[in-house]
Amino acid sequence: MIFFIIITLNTISCELSSSSPKQTDTTPPANVTSFKASTNSMGVALGFANIILEWEDPPDNDLAHVKIQVVPDTGAVLEIPSGNQTVTLHNVPNERTYTFTVSTVDKAGNASDIFVYAIGTSAHGREVGNMTAVAGNGSAELSWDDPNFEGFTGIRISYYADGNVPIQMQTGDEEIITIDFALGVGNAAIESLINGRPYIFHFQSLDVSGYISPGVSVGCQPMAPPKPLPAGITYTKENGLLTNEIKDVFVTEDGTVALATNYGVSIYDGFSWKHYTENDGLPRRFIHSVYIDAAGVIYAATNSDGIGVYDGTSWQKYGQELFNKEMRGAYGDTDGNVYFGTQIKGVYRFKDNIFTAISGIQGPANVEDLFVDNAGNFYVAAWSLYLYNGNEWERFKISGGFSHIVCVFALSPNRIVLGSAGDGLCVYDGVQWITYTTEQGLPSNGVQSVWMDEDGTIIAGTARGLGYYDGSSWTHYKSADWTDNNRINSVVQDEAGTLYIATNEGLTVVKLE
Repeated sequence: MIFFIIITLNTISCELSSSSPKQTDTTPPANVTSFKASTNSMGVALGFANIILEWEDPPDNDLAHVKIQVVPDTGAVLEIPSGNQTVTLHNVPNERTYTFTVSTVDKAGNASDIFVYAIGTSAHGREVGNMTAVAGNGSAELSWDDPNFEGFTGIRISYYADGNVPIQMQTGDEEIITIDFALGVGNAAIESLINGRPYIFHFQSLDVSGYISPGVSVGCQPMAPPKPLPAGITYTKENGLLTNEIKDVFVTEDGTVALATNYGVSIYDGFSWKHYTENDGLPRRFIHSVYIDAAGVIYAATNSDGIGVYDGTSWQKYGQELFNKEMRGAYGDTDGNVYFGTQIKGVYRFKDNIFTAISGIQGPANVEDLFVDNAGNFYVAAWSLYLYNGNEWERFKISGGFSHIVCVFALSPNRIVLGSAGDGLCVYDGVQWITYTTEQGLPSNGVQSVWMDEDGTIIAGTARGLGYYDGSSWTHYKSADWTDNNRINSVVQDEAGTLYIATNEGLTVVKLE
């Protein structure tokens, strides 16, 4: 019998450009995730079906296409351009199991690891339909529609306990697990699977006479969830970073780590480091500040050429005509606004790809840092401290002559901590300002980065190491790993109490006991 497979896919176009030659890329891309297949017979001749494949592309910015080999019968190799994330195989013969070997290929020709997925088609109404298998952490969520024929009593699902074993590797001793389900169940959670291995689940229909159908199959590959960046390590160029010179660090609630460096942006996504440079679309290699919003969009502020925005697929450039001086600070609020500080030009709001200057009487000009608290209050460190109420700027009056403010962190307008280029650290408790210097135990009066929690703990990244205030006294932390006089450029603490410390000698991740 001769048949034809017609393939349809949604197309997405994009324009890529590069202003400098690319270096040799030997890093393979990640594979697709959330891969699934479903079948339907709408508008299809008797004895045939359509198979719809869907997936999520990996975040690799240089992904070229997804490669899918289809067997049996066709041996077709599909190359789906990045960004499409779905393809339909039309009019494939029924009563067969189709296997899809999936990988990704980047623009340099590097290929990812493969995984195998399978699905079956049925013709005479005696097999289950619309099977899906959604991979979890050591598990799979299966769903299906029961067939509709007289005497049907349930289904039987079988699979290899240790994952799908290629025929050439089978020994005959593989354990097969079989589970029977009564009619009307429609879904099942399969546990105790091995992450990283493909599983094929074979569905067979049962009836009152003892009939067992040939069966159809669907598959998936369980995967472990993302993991936090391991602590107790200083990350450098030797163990995964783009460079040792880290200017800023930002950590999301889910553990994604973003680094602003002298050579681009580095992102840890829970699995590995990914690096982005001018060759990947950044406006400039020197990145001063980095921020990730709730949707996972990355914002990178450059030293002289506006910002770069990464949506998971490609970098876009904004503000090149506005900003020819260094941009300092990047932070967002819950309304989708992202704020950027600049030298000379003050503060700008960025939303819907448009910059808007935030002006006002006595507003800040030479911005060093900015911060938005959980209530949406917007603070700017520009040698003095400013608070923007949505209409105008309020300039704080700080007692004791504390000035040269270069960094700010706030829980509310009544809980603020500031760092100075030479006057130490100052804390506002809602009533008074309290200044800490080396006389009170601060490692240095030059403070580049600050953080605090609800309990009154304060973290200070200084020119001579890390200062930790427990509510009563300061402790000075330094390490042989933090050279360059232990100068700290940026420090943040996540909800688990892990510190991320950016220096000119790498990123140190540590939990203080």
